[in-house]
Amino acid sequence: LLDVFPELNGQQYPALLKKVYDTGITHRENEATAIVNSSDGSRTFYLDFEYAPLFEPDGMVSGIMVTVYDVTEKVESRNKIEAARKHYIALIETLPVAVFTVDKDGYIDLFNQAGVTLWGRTPQHGVDKWNGAYDQFTLDGKRVPPGYGPMATALKENRKMHSEVYIQRPDGSMRHV
Repeated sequence: LLDVFPELNGQQYPALLKKVYDTGITHRENEATAIVNSSDGSRTFYLDFEYAPLFEPDGMVSGIMVTVYDVTEKVESRNKIEAARKHYIALIETLPVAVFTVDKDGYIDLFNQAGVTLWGRTPQHGVDKWNGAYDQFTLDGKRVPPGYGPMATALKENRKMHSEVYIQRPDGSMRHV
């Protein structure tokens, strides 16, 4: 291993090989980092790997089978998505108007402080559906059943919605939205 990748000396891989050889116990890791030199400098790779001991008939370890999958592209893509998500959340939080999203089942999954201020409460992930208000009413005072408000209609019918409703806050006050 060190003949092919001498830069791994000082990283975890040689010590893990020795441990597997000495103990005869397989070692697996997902998304472990390895820094490898190339013609354009060093580069970090993410690897799923397994060191599996090979045994002689007498039970002695005679070698190690190394299986490695390069998952660098997957990890880097996930990291980019997470960075974009954090940027998106930070942007939404700076808006002076209430903004929220729901997942495919209608559960609130993202909201900003302006939404919390509007609703008078902080919705709970995996509990609150369609909006963070206690209840909704039409402009003429009829209660809008859960799952039939503007957000639910937009999601279920896959269309834009423009609607006005009253939302009820925890203290019983109503807000026109």
